This record gives sequence, structure tokens and C-alpha cells, in this order.
Amino acid sequence: MNKLRLQSTSVTPAVVLAALVCCLLIGAVVGIPWLFADPYETSDYHAITHESTGVYDVSTDDPTPIDELSPAAQAVVEHGITDYRNSDRDSVSYSVKYCREEMPVCDETERPDDFTYASTNPGDFYDVIETDDGIYILKTTDGTIGGDPGPFSGLEEKHIIFATVIIPVVGVLAFMAVTSHFSITPAGGGTPNRNVILGLALYGILFTGLGIVDPLLEMYYGFSFSEDFLGIGIVSMWVILFATVIHPFFDW
Repeated sequence: MNKLRLQSTSVTPAVVLAALVCCLLIGAVVGIPWLFADPYETSDYHAITHESTGVYDVSTDDPTPIDELSPAAQAVVEHGITDYRNSDRDSVSYSVKYCREEMPVCDETERPDDFTYASTNPGDFYDVIETDDGIYILKTTDGTIGGDPGPFSGLEEKHIIFATVIIPVVGVLAFMAVTSHFSITPAGGGTPNRNVILGLALYGILFTGLGIVDPLLEMYYGFSFSEDFLGIGIVSMWVILFATVIHPFFDW
């Protein structure tokens, strides 16, 4: 029976490089919250109605003048009032696109602190706002008002990427770092190819850089790898990973 023989050798630049890239990938996942993230909040929803409709059983004795709200909050209310006036319904549900708090830059409205959302404190919340057109009641919540968000509502592209690409890349790099530290003679013959390790490490660096700029590309140019090429990227990455692990152990 052919057995795998391991003989320790000195630490090589390939080992150091693979280990450094492992740390880079892990550090990026932990330390960069916007890595491959959607730059915008998409789960905050609002509903608005005029007090005269009686849709919400809320006291309107102490309304907040709209002028006392922050500019971002005023924009949210005015957006809702516009939709309400253009509708024949008693109340109107609508969403507002916010930049995520973790994004270092923002080209849209930042989520105002004037209102409370269920993402921080579960439940429905009401704000009574006084305008020139009377008193409006704004309802804020998390998820579609009056609907079931579903079991996978919090799943994002970045979670799929972490599970199917980044974690395997880290694992393979760790594997190559360990195996390249030994002289390996597997059943098929051959030894680990340092060029393969170098190529995979370079891919890890490029992939991390892509993850950092991906939300910014979507924000300013409307292009996103994680949304537009997610499937192709995952398949390509697994082909690269498979070839990287198998290739060094065979004489082609």
C-alpha cells in the first residue's frame, strides 16, 4: 500500500505568504463590515396616514412639528405624504433607501435617528407629526408592513459568499501552507507546487480587494459583483479551489 510520507522542511516564502493571506481574509471578514455588503438598507418600511382616517388608534394630543425633525426625517415624512396624496387609500406603505451605517461614505439619505425601527427594538412604532396639511401618523417597523418577511429575509449575498467562497479559500490556503512545509509523496506522485500556492494567495488578495470596493462600485456606478456575477463567481472559485488542491499531487 502506498502511504503518504511527510518529512519536515524549512519554512518557505510560500508558507509565509499563504499564512499571511489567511490572516488577511479572516481579518477582512471580521474587521470590514461592508465587505461584499449591500450598501443600502432595504428592510425598513413605513406607513403613513392622516389622523382623520382613524386607521391607527394613537393619541394625537402631542404632535411633533415637522420642522423640528432632522432633514433626513423630514424627507422620509414628505415622501410618505406625497405618496398618500397621490393615493385613494386610507394609509400608504412605502420604503426609503438608506445607506447602511457601516458604510464609510453615503450617496443617499442616512437613516434618521428621529424614528424607531424594529431592527433595534422589535415591534411597531408610531410618530405623530404636525404639518401645514394637518396631523399625520407615521408607522415604522422592520419588514413589509402587514406581511410576513419569511425565514430567509435576512440572508444577503455576502453571507452566501462567506459560506461558499471565503471560508473555503481560507481552508485551502491553510492546507497549502501546512503541506508546503513538508516533502509530500502521495500515491499519485508529485509535490506541492509553490506557483499554485502563489496564484491562490494572489487570488485571495484580489478577492479581498474586490469585496472592499464592491459596495462602493454599486453605490456610485450601479455595478456589483455579488449581485450581477454571484453564481459565476462561486462556480469559478470552486473550480479554482478543486484544481489547486488536486493539481500538485499528480503528474499531468
